[in-house]
Amino acid sequence: MIEILVKECEKLGVQLLRQTPAKKILTDSSGKVKGVLAVNNNQEIQINAKSVIIATGGYGGNKELLRKYCPDYSEHIRYMGLPHMGDGIQMTTDIGAANEGLGMLQLQGPVYERARNGRSICMEPVTVWVNNRGERFTDESTAANHFECVNAMLQQPGKVSYTLFDEEVKQDIVERINKGYIGFRGLAYRANGTTQPDLISDLQLEAQKKRIKISDSWEEIAQWIGAAPEVLKATINEYNSGCDHSYDELFTKDRRYLIPLRRSPYYCIRCYPIFLTTMGGIKINHKMQVIDKDYEPIPGLFAAGNDTGGWEPKDTYNAILSGHAFGFAINSGRIAGENAAEYVNNSSKDNIRHL
Repeated sequence: MIEILVKECEKLGVQLLRQTPAKKILTDSSGKVKGVLAVNNNQEIQINAKSVIIATGGYGGNKELLRKYCPDYSEHIRYMGLPHMGDGIQMTTDIGAANEGLGMLQLQGPVYERARNGRSICMEPVTVWVNNRGERFTDESTAANHFECVNAMLQQPGKVSYTLFDEEVKQDIVERINKGYIGFRGLAYRANGTTQPDLISDLQLEAQKKRIKISDSWEEIAQWIGAAPEVLKATINEYNSGCDHSYDELFTKDRRYLIPLRRSPYYCIRCYPIFLTTMGGIKINHKMQVIDKDYEPIPGLFAAGNDTGGWEPKDTYNAILSGHAFGFAINSGRIAGENAAEYVNNSSKDNIRHL
């Protein structure tokens, strides 16, 4: 009964938050935070508080801000996270907060967003990746770090790519699925219940919906891509020759993954980059205090998680330190909470001394 009550309270709390969004951070004449202004049923509500923590989760759902701040963003890039609108970032900017790293996205790719099995296959290192001109553009074994290899994809026309494989590669994947794994030679990961019939039926179903092309002819594959048939055929011939000699002259791809594509039918999956969340925004110090443009803390204002910037210093998510975005979200929230509480306690003590 208690668990049911807790769940109902959580639902009610979420509903109330959605119905009463914060619109403005309130400050006094000295610049100290004194609360927030919220709106419920078109009625403004002033909530008084000595400290405020911004933790609204970035702005991945706000296409206007994405177009404004993110040079890599386009309509071709699919969003796979929660549609946060960047309210916290905008409210802090309105009162003079500085920003850092604004415009960075946690991108990955190439990804096929429709079928589960298609998504797994499109990043296999034994496949061949081409752009819409029918040309290879990167070493496919970089799929081991999809946060890195997406950068090559972003430089292609239309920010789109195509994953190619043949019947032999498909059968190899099927065999690994039957053993409980997808992934190839050192890049294996659990198939999470995927079965051989699932893979085959998924490919056929997606082909019927014209989202995947299956053909006995590279010329038909090229036409579906929009590439010149002679260009794609030359790409495949060059790749197959490299496989025969165990050396990829174009990208020096790891020879473990060099398997020629000669056994029809041939498969082609259209892939896109996706992003999981925005990274970068409000400038903070080590106490999670929001910093203004003069590098001074705004008294009483704190921020945590993906609303903040500076904790991921480069333009690509560090997959080697996997999970650090989640780790930072949890710990920055804890640090912000501790320092916000300390700030309130110290402010109360100062008031008592003044009395």
